[in-house]
Amino acid sequence: MKITVIGAGYVGLVAAVCFAQGGHQVICLERDEQRCRTLENGQCPILEEGLPPKLDSALSKGYLQFTTDSETAIPWGEFVFITVGTPEGEDGQPDLRALQSVISSIGQHGRDGQIVVIKSTVPPGTTQMIGQAICADRFCAGYSGAPQVICNPEFLREGTAVSDFLSPDRVVVGAENRAAGEALCALYRPLLQTSAPIVLTSSLNAELVKYASNSYLAVRLSYINELAALCEKLGADINEVAQAMGLDHRIGHSYLSAGLGYGGSCLPKDTQALAHMARKAGAPLTVLEHAMTANQNIANRLAERVTSAVQPGGIIAVWGMSFKAGTEDTRCSPIFSLMTAISQRMDCKFQIFDPASRMIEVQYPQTVSGLLSRTPEESLNGADALIVATAWPQFQQIDMNLLSAHMRGRTIFDFVNVLDRSTVQRAGFNYYGCGRQESTLSNFY
Repeated sequence: MKITVIGAGYVGLVAAVCFAQGGHQVICLERDEQRCRTLENGQCPILEEGLPPKLDSALSKGYLQFTTDSETAIPWGEFVFITVGTPEGEDGQPDLRALQSVISSIGQHGRDGQIVVIKSTVPPGTTQMIGQAICADRFCAGYSGAPQVICNPEFLREGTAVSDFLSPDRVVVGAENRAAGEALCALYRPLLQTSAPIVLTSSLNAELVKYASNSYLAVRLSYINELAALCEKLGADINEVAQAMGLDHRIGHSYLSAGLGYGGSCLPKDTQALAHMARKAGAPLTVLEHAMTANQNIANRLAERVTSAVQPGGIIAVWGMSFKAGTEDTRCSPIFSLMTAISQRMDCKFQIFDPASRMIEVQYPQTVSGLLSRTPEESLNGADALIVATAWPQFQQIDMNLLSAHMRGRTIFDFVNVLDRSTVQRAGFNYYGCGRQESTLSNFY
């Protein structure tokens, strides 16, 4: 099959590479010329496990190419996948301007009989409206075989996106034209490395599945974080509580890790969007609304912990800037909310290290300018306290001698609960976890 993928971000690049690895001829249309050249040279611009070797293989076999030329790329594919971003706009509504621009291009350059697949996260009803818009375009008017538009939401997790694409829990296809939907199902089946079900439903249902799924995960995270606050008050340990909860097959262990709250490019905007839709429809999702408020309150709660233990004017080392381990993505990372909340309460200086620091600097130069340290040692120099903000595996094997040699203070805030409290204590540090009873030198035994 000939496949066009529009957009070479997380979703588009993973999809393009995986389709090419499956033996399909893929053209990836990317408007950023520099990013396009980088990819053509086999350099992967994002941190994603398993993606670089697959990118290199697809390029070397001639199955994948990148271009900025929409006039060539759009009519080329039998399937045209749209993966452009739909960021949060005003009042929580998705900003669809990038999507609308792509649709306009497809209306101009698309051809008879193509199947247009919307992988971008869009509000319910968008897929049908896009289909109507393309068919109404003068290029398509009168064509009995005008492009069919279907919805195929993505459920990729950054850091495990390749695995999620090839071994998904399910593939959701939303199509009013059953033949087009079945054609997409047939495209997927040989690629899947598991017997994952392929759900063929309406585009409206498929669009809502994406928002509903992400919002449910956000509710789980908000709940476990509020439960963590209760554990602190009662003297319980959220790690042990969550572990036992997860043994119930009705609950499971996923999304039961307490921390700084949810962030990233999906959950914050998707919860806002769904809440807005629900209010507009006259059916407000009160549970989701409360979960969003709870997530926003986490930063203030943890900031109080920090400012009660660190003197104004102090230096705070922060380990972890990406919103989760395994990615360089800092979009809506909860550490920013925490740093803001701390700064509102006292003057201080932050020194940040992240294992993906170099890639973060490339991806978000304006966001992180002057904040990032090149090494853990650099971030610790003269620090009065350390905040562990992202659960990178490297942080679990923390060298306490390193901390002792470079830090001025003796306080560690382990807000993702990756450290062994007793090890930290024996090294002479005060330990503050998330949802765990405070354990200072004075009460440690």
